[in-house]
Amino acid sequence: MVITGPDMAEGAIRAALDPCLVGSVTTGLTKAQQCLDDPFPVWGS
Repeated sequence: MVITGPDMAEGAIRAALDPCLVGSVTTGLTKAQQCLDDPFPVWGS
């Protein structure tokens, strides 16, 4: 994604977009994805 323009607040834009686009180092899931319910039952039970 490329966003350009004069007088843009890069820090504010990154802070708003990172939770949506950047996943966790350990799970790969974004914060929004981590809040979703798991639709599949627990395996092996």
